[in-house]
Amino acid sequence: MKVTKRDFSFLIIGIILSSVVVATAASMVLSKNISYSNSNTDATNVEDALNELYNFSNTFSHYKTFPYNGSIQEFKVPTTEYYKFEAWGAQGGSYNNAWGAYTTGIIKLNVDDKIYVYVGSQGTYSVKSGLGGVATSTYGGFNGGGTSFNQPTCCGERYWGSGGGATDFRIVSGTWNNDSSLKSRIMVASGGGGGFSTNSAYPLNGGYGGALVGQSGQTSNGWGPGGGASQVSGGAGGVYNSTSVSNPGGFGFGGAGSGNPSSGGGSGYYGGGGSFHIDAAGGGSSYISGYLGCVAITSASSLTPRNDANGSQCTVTSAASDITCSYHYSGLVFTNANMIAGNASMPTHDGTGTMTGNSGNGYAKITYLGKTLS
Repeated sequence: MKVTKRDFSFLIIGIILSSVVVATAASMVLSKNISYSNSNTDATNVEDALNELYNFSNTFSHYKTFPYNGSIQEFKVPTTEYYKFEAWGAQGGSYNNAWGAYTTGIIKLNVDDKIYVYVGSQGTYSVKSGLGGVATSTYGGFNGGGTSFNQPTCCGERYWGSGGGATDFRIVSGTWNNDSSLKSRIMVASGGGGGFSTNSAYPLNGGYGGALVGQSGQTSNGWGPGGGASQVSGGAGGVYNSTSVSNPGGFGFGGAGSGNPSSGGGSGYYGGGGSFHIDAAGGGSSYISGYLGCVAITSASSLTPRNDANGSQCTVTSAASDITCSYHYSGLVFTNANMIAGNASMPTHDGTGTMTGNSGNGYAKITYLGKTLS
């Protein structure tokens, strides 16, 4: 019969109580030499098991959550075992629907490894009534959301949004846009793009945070919606009269809007494009090392796609049938990986139900699973 971590804790308590009753130095020495074997722990004797249980219960407590706090958050691995990672991207600043994506996977980590968690925040949704004022830019959500822009020279009431931030796990710390830190991302849940409307009855939704591909922003008259991101490039910036007039997304950030007014793209592995004038922006793409269809970069110094199993550079097409294209250069690879776009049903943060897309700020969670997965 397999002994779980919880069962193990009761066993340890029993041993301690027995030792107290005997209350002799000899019995305590003998207890430290008792052989112990459990498929859910690396401990080989009671002393090691006690230490492991203490570290586990005081530093991890089964799972750890990471709500948005506007800065880097660190997870130090308490014991060499398996962990389930979950991430929810942030909603774009939109009248409705520009929800964040969800990613998950299982990975074995070593004691004292450090994982850095960056949780995105929702993009802002601004309003301007009437003429006058000065040109303004509204920054996107934390962790790469694209900036929105307004030049108040015409029209009546308008609403425009900046992009939602991505939520990701990294193995190198730094500011959210630090180059080496961005390249070290092993899992990314994308954010939604900013939306636009002239009033509440005329909403144009930003693109939802995508799985492998982000959704493009909505358009009313073709002024220039932002495109959704892919595995190898950011979404295109808004185009007007066959000319690109807004900013495309990039590796880890959404494109800024350009026009009167315009919205910012959602962040992700690659970010969505910013919109031009009165259209909505695109959503970002997600990434998991170990998920079929993802395209990893070559190294910590290059954004070039890695090679596939045949030694050829990975493409979106080859990645669809070759999972090695998704493997991060660090060698850290998830199993049981899954990603869900922001327009589909995904787990709630507490795991007790489901919801359609992630609204509001992003979120992250790491759950202890044990030494084995069976």
